[in-house]
Amino acid sequence: GLVAALVGPHKIRRKALLENMIIIEALKRGYTIIYDSSEYKDVDFVLSKDSEIKQIYVLDPKQKDVAIMISNMLLKENQSYHYIIHESSLNSVRNNIHHIGIKEFLLADKW
Repeated sequence: GLVAALVGPHKIRRKALLENMIIIEALKRGYTIIYDSSEYKDVDFVLSKDSEIKQIYVLDPKQKDVAIMISNMLLKENQSYHYIIHESSLNSVRNNIHHIGIKEFLLADKW
């Protein structure tokens, strides 16, 4: 299951597991999963609920240095909330860009 894949030796892409967990939780919270590669670039998927847009990028655990580059790309667009989700518990917010650990993101009362 998910626990064995996250803690044991495996060949499953960890990023794909994190994406699946986020999508499952988003659907439970009433979000619609939308994605348009021409409108939303450099994100893994986009969530929509009550006319609010949230762009999600799941940081690959092997590419920890990519977060700063992604933040710079996302700063160009301020019309929605941006989440860069990763495995660590380091959390910060700047200009509607949330760097947040997967555990904190999934357990948050409100996104």
